[in-house]
Amino acid sequence: MNDKSRWVKRFGMAALTLAVGVVGVQDAQAAVLVEFDAAAAGAGVVPSDVGWTGFGTSMINNGTFLLQDNTGNDPDTESGEYLSPSAGAGAMSRTSGQYGIEFKAQPFTDVPFLGFSHYANAYVFWSDDEFAFNVTLDLDTDDAGAGTTGGIKFGQNSMADAVTGIDWSVPHTIFIGYDSALETFNFYVDDVFANSLTYGAFSRTPGFPFAQNAVDFGDGTTGQGIDVAAAWYFVKVHDVNAPGSTPLVGDLDGDGFVGINDLNIVLGAWNQNVPPADPAADPSGDGFVGIDDLNTVLGNWNAGTPPAAGAAVPEPATLTLLGLAGVTALRRRKA
Repeated sequence: MNDKSRWVKRFGMAALTLAVGVVGVQDAQAAVLVEFDAAAAGAGVVPSDVGWTGFGTSMINNGTFLLQDNTGNDPDTESGEYLSPSAGAGAMSRTSGQYGIEFKAQPFTDVPFLGFSHYANAYVFWSDDEFAFNVTLDLDTDDAGAGTTGGIKFGQNSMADAVTGIDWSVPHTIFIGYDSALETFNFYVDDVFANSLTYGAFSRTPGFPFAQNAVDFGDGTTGQGIDVAAAWYFVKVHDVNAPGSTPLVGDLDGDGFVGINDLNIVLGAWNQNVPPADPAADPSGDGFVGIDDLNTVLGNWNAGTPPAAGAAVPEPATLTLLGLAGVTALRRRKA
């Protein structure tokens, strides 16, 4: 066994010893990674004024919501949208962590389904480190005319129903949370769970020319002589996968429990910069895998629910004896 391997093993023992003795675990507050809130920004301020990239026709901030109204020049078609700054490298990842796309909106017009496309309705679009995703706010799900209930569609051209039965005569808050442990997207309407879709069913093709770890909202040109109108109150990216939740600090693999797997993520990338190391190993977000990241895991050791019921938990006394040798080795190494 080489010196590095021996040191890492001893370091792990010491880490486990410290972890077992941790008490008073606390959850950190959930963070909004990137957002635009029309009311908070103030009347007249649009996303492109605060770092977002605008395309096409600008919306109007009336102090309550962004008014998107491209219907004044029919039958010509217009479009307008905004792309957010990055939510942070690795913030939206398929294999680790969790995130949520939240928006409050109200569509005012509808583009009827013609058998091949629904993409021209008001939409929200985002991308993780591998795939892109989109949803469309559908004013009339069955396209039977005014008065029918609407919903949310998804897919390559937003043709499949994700949620139905939404009354879009009033605005609603939609939260779409990604759970990396199950690889599912969970839909909430006004904080009430509505549906779940698997990652594979929801994803678009990889390599789509869209900024990673970012969100985009607006509308697309229809090619049908129909322009859309909508109210956008806010669009946000969260570091949690359910509305009102808080992240489980130290849960680096997203399995809902802080344990040996999370410790191994940190130790496996110890003393490395991020990138190239896995961003999951750097919960402190300082771009380097070190003592701050280790403390994040140890400070929340055994928090959450173990992934397997009845899983064995190391005896504190045993770990203490093993860990003392590890701590001693660390001190000698430092000297």
